[in-house]
Amino acid sequence: MTDQAGLHVEINGRPPTPELLQAMALNSYWHFTAMQVRGGRVRGLGLHLARLTAATRELLGADLDGDEVRRLIRLAQSRTSPDGSVRTHVFLPDAARRPAVMVTVRPPGEMPPEAQALTAVPYQRPVAHLKHSGGFQGYFRQRAEREGFDEI
Repeated sequence: MTDQAGLHVEINGRPPTPELLQAMALNSYWHFTAMQVRGGRVRGLGLHLARLTAATRELLGADLDGDEVRRLIRLAQSRTSPDGSVRTHVFLPDAARRPAVMVTVRPPGEMPPEAQALTAVPYQRPVAHLKHSGGFQGYFRQRAEREGFDEI
């Protein structure tokens, strides 16, 4: 699925179904990695895949095949252009506990032409070593369940 702004979306290598998009939209319990692709290549792709695999195991309690994720990224990228901004999201769409992989490809990001002014704000993201969508009540609930507790 590609929209007017050049956003291309695939889930598990196919156009997303309304059900999978709904599962993703209503479930804030997912993680991702983001990368810039130039000429069909990514710096540190192995590191991105290792982080996705480790985070899927920790966050979702499931295994993720890094080679399959690489294939899905290449497939989505091949349907757009050799340059792009790629995000790979991993989430659980149903009770089967098999992770789904959503790959989005946008036109490539470019560095701003001028220096940027930044400010600092106090913030500490929970479970900061995982790139995630935000609220983590589900993380702590699943972790407690895996440790034999019924509730957090």
